[in-house]
Amino acid sequence: MRWHSSKQISRPIATLSLAVIVSSCTDLAALAQTEHWDIHAHERAEVLYSRALNCLVHVQGGKNSAALDQAISLLVDATRADPTDVVPLTTLGLLLNMKGRPQEALDSLSAAYKIAPSNDEVVLSLALSHYLARDYDRAIDLLNRMLAHNPKLAILNGYLGYCFIHKGDYSKAHEMFQRLVSLKPSSHMGYSGMALAAQLAGNLEESRQTAEHSLSIEKYPPTMIILAEIDLTEGFTTGAIGLANEYNRRTRKGLAETSMTEIGFTRSHDFHWDPFVEDSFDNGYLILARTVQLPKQASKQQSLCRQGHLDETLQRAQSLLAQYPNDYFLHNEIGKMQLAAGNYADAAEHFKKVLSLAPNCHIAFFNLAYAFGLDDKTADAAAAIKQFHSLHPKVTVPEWLVKIATSTPENATTPGARPLLPPQTPGAHPEQQSGF
Repeated sequence: MRWHSSKQISRPIATLSLAVIVSSCTDLAALAQTEHWDIHAHERAEVLYSRALNCLVHVQGGKNSAALDQAISLLVDATRADPTDVVPLTTLGLLLNMKGRPQEALDSLSAAYKIAPSNDEVVLSLALSHYLARDYDRAIDLLNRMLAHNPKLAILNGYLGYCFIHKGDYSKAHEMFQRLVSLKPSSHMGYSGMALAAQLAGNLEESRQTAEHSLSIEKYPPTMIILAEIDLTEGFTTGAIGLANEYNRRTRKGLAETSMTEIGFTRSHDFHWDPFVEDSFDNGYLILARTVQLPKQASKQQSLCRQGHLDETLQRAQSLLAQYPNDYFLHNEIGKMQLAAGNYADAAEHFKKVLSLAPNCHIAFFNLAYAFGLDDKTADAAAAIKQFHSLHPKVTVPEWLVKIATSTPENATTPGARPLLPPQTPGAHPEQQSGF
């Protein structure tokens, strides 16, 4: 660019040039002020975000703690200070999901996605939020797009596996978890997911093997519950009691959930939360409550239910069911809790609902037979256990259910007599119990 001396510029041109200079200076001052404001806002957002992370250190022991509420409040302020920063938006979405507020989480994560649609952590968080909001198809779509973009993100297969479990497609779920462990053989999430899918499908031997392998990698308490439930199904009460007690011992100070870094998140989200056990409500005390003989041990059963926080847990599950009435998984969980409480008729209604919503959930036939049998509805119990046996003839079931199934009308259980769990030989293996 050529520069001219001021002597070469006529007055009109000089006047115009002065006006342009003044205008430019004004624009630059405004721009500088805006940039200063943006920098100030971003710095404030960063300070608030840092304070929120400090609060999360204290969230490990319980999701509903005051520390979690404080972290959420700080992150709301951070997103207001700088609505363009995806990190507070994403973390806020995750914490709202932890708090059981998936719709609000979706708002925050959708805003982050609009800003950074190619950010893997934003997309992963959004997919997780859709999963928790029961929009499994949308979650699957996002996860598949991420996988197409980066096939090496093995953990995405685990997310997909849990989506398919909740859709009742256990073969597809198994395929996803198998893909995860082939890429990451040390993934206890992959083997635990396979165990859950196989258990719900009624393939108990496969479920047992994969659950035990998962526990050989990491003694994760939720996997112990899967194995304890298998033992109950097969009539191995001693094994179920041992696993339930081990679960209770390990969770005495609360469940130490998996780190977010183990399920695909960066160290900026290195707090502990397992979204894939959010809808699993069974615990060691409720397992133990299902092993007692009623009405003889009613006081023990009631004590175990109190220790397992049955009323509080059942209320939380029923609140979720009110929002998602066609969630078969919730019906199954509530049915098991009603078994623990001795509400066998209510349990049976939930298991029937499971079968109407997810016909491939074959374990519901066994649970239904169990509920009917304990409610003295022997004909219904026989029909349900025979249906389960026709689908899974190699599965061993408790002796008293075998007797119901094989009894003729003349020697069937007397109306009003409550079937009892068969006596257990200490250390007996499930295969030593009776089958058909």
